[in-house]
Amino acid sequence: IAFITSIASFSQKNDLVLGKELVAANRQTLRLSEEDLNNIIIKDSYFDRLAKVQMVYVQQSYLGLPVFNQLQVIAFKNGAVVSNAGGRIRKIETVAGSSTAVAYTAESAVTEALAAKKISGYGQLNGTLKGSKIDFGNLGVCSETVTAELMWLPLKEASEVHLVWQIRLVPNSRADYWMIRVDAMTNKVI
Repeated sequence: IAFITSIASFSQKNDLVLGKELVAANRQTLRLSEEDLNNIIIKDSYFDRLAKVQMVYVQQSYLGLPVFNQLQVIAFKNGAVVSNAGGRIRKIETVAGSSTAVAYTAESAVTEALAAKKISGYGQLNGTLKGSKIDFGNLGVCSETVTAELMWLPLKEASEVHLVWQIRLVPNSRADYWMIRVDAMTNKVI
């Protein structure tokens, strides 16, 4: 099992590297500037045996943080683009802030999200960084771990882009699964 897991992990890593290389090699066809290319996150990449294409899922980033819902799904055949769906915010630097400094912490945002959903009786907020997310455990009130992730959120048809904490809540008492975005500068739920 460990051997198969290590092979799958190695294969996935190679697919992610291959995905980034294909995007870079086709940046002109994809109309990506050098700056655009430096601001992407390869979320997934795999070879579709039926269609015989390499599928690459690209998320836009800015200043090292993901941009909510700005995804491109690109199919490559023999190294060339055969399909490109989705999009990105062009010249994001003109509508987003120029810093990832936050006025409110992830803990503040989790507290605000819990209050917005009228969840009380939770334990102390002690977050642990796990990858790009801060994990708070289940806080004694959720069936899954509560997480916070810093990201950019486009608003008003991308004419504004706000820095937000995306909070994941799955309360014990309800059949709900919430992704709540709290403005990192005002600590208000968006």
